[in-house]
Amino acid sequence: MEEVARKNRNPFVIALIAVVIVFVAVPIAVICLSFVGRVSPEAVLPDTFAAYVRVPDVMRFTDRLLAHESLPDILAEPAVAPLAPAIARIRDSGLTERALARFLGNGNLEGAVLADGRLIAAYDVGIASPLMALAPFVAGRITGKNLYYVQAGGSFRFEYRPEGGAVWFIAPYHNLLVVSNDSALIEAALKEAPRGEDVSGITEGAPAADSLTGTLDVDGPSPSPEEATSVGDSGRLARRLGSDEYDIGFLVDSRDALAAIANGDEAIRAVIAKLDVSDTLALTVRIKPRELDVSLRTRLESKAPELSAILSKDSPDSNIAAALPENAQYSTLVSGIPPERLLAALKAVSPPDVGDSIDRADRTASSILGMGFDKLIYSWAGDGLAVFGLEGRPRPVFALKVADEAKRKAAFDAAIATFAVSEDDTFVIDGVRVPQLKLPDFLAGLLGLFKVSVPAPYYLVENGWLYLSESPENLLATVTAIRKGNTLREGDTWKLLSAPSGSKETLSLFYSLDRAIPFFLKGHSSVTRALRLYRQGLARLSIEDGEAVVTLAVIPGSGGGVAPLPGYPVELGGRAGDAVYAVTFASGRSSRLVTVVDKTRVLALDTATLAVHTFDAGSPAWCVPAPDLAPDKPEAPALWVVTESGDVSLMNGNLEIAQGFPVSVGVALSSCPVADADRVLLPGTDGSLRTVDRAGNLGALALPFADELRSPPVIAASLARRVIAAYPKGFSGMLWLMDASGAALPGWPIPAGGIAFGSPVPCETKRGLELAFLTQSGTLSRYTESGQAVKGYPASLPGVFFFQPAFDGECLWAVSSSGVLYRIALDGAVMSRQIPDFTASAGSIACADIDGDKAPEILVTGDGNALFAYRGDFTPIDGFPLPIWGRPAIADLNGDGSLECAGVGLDNQLYCWQFRKKRGN
Repeated sequence: MEEVARKNRNPFVIALIAVVIVFVAVPIAVICLSFVGRVSPEAVLPDTFAAYVRVPDVMRFTDRLLAHESLPDILAEPAVAPLAPAIARIRDSGLTERALARFLGNGNLEGAVLADGRLIAAYDVGIASPLMALAPFVAGRITGKNLYYVQAGGSFRFEYRPEGGAVWFIAPYHNLLVVSNDSALIEAALKEAPRGEDVSGITEGAPAADSLTGTLDVDGPSPSPEEATSVGDSGRLARRLGSDEYDIGFLVDSRDALAAIANGDEAIRAVIAKLDVSDTLALTVRIKPRELDVSLRTRLESKAPELSAILSKDSPDSNIAAALPENAQYSTLVSGIPPERLLAALKAVSPPDVGDSIDRADRTASSILGMGFDKLIYSWAGDGLAVFGLEGRPRPVFALKVADEAKRKAAFDAAIATFAVSEDDTFVIDGVRVPQLKLPDFLAGLLGLFKVSVPAPYYLVENGWLYLSESPENLLATVTAIRKGNTLREGDTWKLLSAPSGSKETLSLFYSLDRAIPFFLKGHSSVTRALRLYRQGLARLSIEDGEAVVTLAVIPGSGGGVAPLPGYPVELGGRAGDAVYAVTFASGRSSRLVTVVDKTRVLALDTATLAVHTFDAGSPAWCVPAPDLAPDKPEAPALWVVTESGDVSLMNGNLEIAQGFPVSVGVALSSCPVADADRVLLPGTDGSLRTVDRAGNLGALALPFADELRSPPVIAASLARRVIAAYPKGFSGMLWLMDASGAALPGWPIPAGGIAFGSPVPCETKRGLELAFLTQSGTLSRYTESGQAVKGYPASLPGVFFFQPAFDGECLWAVSSSGVLYRIALDGAVMSRQIPDFTASAGSIACADIDGDKAPEILVTGDGNALFAYRGDFTPIDGFPLPIWGRPAIADLNGDGSLECAGVGLDNQLYCWQFRKKRGN
């Protein structure tokens, strides 16, 4: 027996048993123990909150977030910029690659944000939860900077107290690690308050933001307590967000979400007012390397029968994208809704005058054409509609599905037989005959309801679709692409964006921010600004069993564009002026952005540190950079500050006055001063042109005219000399070109040709210096240095003009008060494009190579809070328009070889973006 026992104590067998115990039995035991006494994160969250957030797998979320291409641009947003250093440390530390971190980090995180800003979150450590039992024994030994161990009664927690920051409270609880920024909130959570009890500290009667049943009338009261339900059973909120395929999910109050979606758009607000939705909307986000997929779910109904007829019908499998060409840059698609139902819904959500217009058009069609909409449109039209635009082509195309071509042709023939509609089929392009209809006003107005202006549209019928457009070229391009199979549905971009949401849809918006900004991205919140970083997107609405699913898939798009710089915008603390100037230094250490606030206070922002320097001039003032002084560092003289009364100060980049200043020229100024080499030119109200040099010496130029300059003179280089161009806006209306002493050059002055605003525009061409000038009525003149008119000029531009054009080295660019952008070539040939939703009775226009492709781009501001940018072929630039007005500053502010753009918004903030170079450059 002893021999048998000795055999059973074989060292190998004992070692094998030990290995099994350590590597198999112990892990199994730990896993089993991890399920004992488990608590759902929801169990420690309050019943009342403004928003609920859930991350199903923290490590997966972290991996995908760090790998996301647009993360640096998102972190530049002021709302999340404070997180940038922490995220950078996590990425650079390699923490996410460590085995222990990956083991402990694959649990789920859930949290609640209260209306007063307090928050609480709980992280489930999963199978590592038995280790939490050891926490009381090792907690006192855990140390760190600003980290304190606190024990009170039978519980303990950690408190992180950063210098000058909010205190964070951290406590283990069963399988959870609970974190909050409020001690009362975390204490209430750890007491295991019954789920029916509100542990948030919000007073009785406050609305519960997490109700998951009932309806919400956005114009009516919140649901009663009887209609609302609490989160009682564990996991209910998580289930509301659906499966765990998303990376981060939110439950948010419908009121806030719908208000953000409407974004002040009255038409959208009118639609929302007719809807009944769930009190809480479920929103999930999935992160991919270049793409973001956002999904929003809610129950959607309406008491309006016209809308209910649409919402009660499940979305069909849509194939409209197969009826659009691949190069469609934006589109609005409606599926499964015939025109009569769509117009009925439009009448239900629009002001009464819209419904009256539709009814009046129907009656007019009956009286003039002998048939109402039922025969003219409804009898043949199908249940698909689209409005789209082609890349590089300004005029949109309207498409309507044809269910019965024979009835369509009969309706068209009957309408053309009347005197109200005529058809011209003489237009032939590339061998294809493209008929044109002249529509009566009531039919053109009907199309206008869909944002399509086609009073005399060309049309083609192809593959069961009717296409209408003012441009026959657009129709031919559309039909040709469809015949070749080059459709939007087969394009890589559409496939990428549509994949997450499938093929069912009632409504979709496919957009490129180069051409159009959808209504839900027109706001200035952090979310909309972040989403505008993605230049292309597809938003879709689908309905199934009364539940609406809105999906948004976005990608950065191609090309260059702009990226906001971290730390901006900067509050100016007063009313912003109409211009921002850049002051750069040869050392390249930093730059200054200079502007005037409240007319009298000069502000200089250090672009490296965002420190602000100010100088109060005491009266209305101008600031004028002096680049010819070649400042090598911020302490060197760099700009002139001049008051309207004629007080002149030379200052450095920190707005410190140079020795010998200020000086007074003794006369009030009639317009903005101008820097000229080491001096500043000061137009006086007495018709003089005074000078002050960097040493403080006063002087004056003997001008050949007596009229005061209401627009500043312009300095230009002509061979080896500097010349001064001026337009004294007086009765004579003459243009002058003078030498540096003020003497007129041979051949000058020249009649201006009419009243105008602004100063002449110097143009350096291969033939030498030329001068361009644009009158208010649109007469554009161009002269050589000797005063001779350039061949092909003057050119006549339709419209009214309130500022002078810009020269890009090859062409002149001008913008009319109605927002038409003109390109005028050296030979006088004119091309134009209407800038959407744009007027310009004030503003600026400039040319700069912002994307490094050796071809200048054109930047335009007008009356509104928008800076537009176009390439030489009128193609819009990625990222524009930007929310600024007046004259922007365009310069390399950080010495990295790329240009930045800075400007002020109507919200009195200073913005700054960096231009991205085009890919491939």
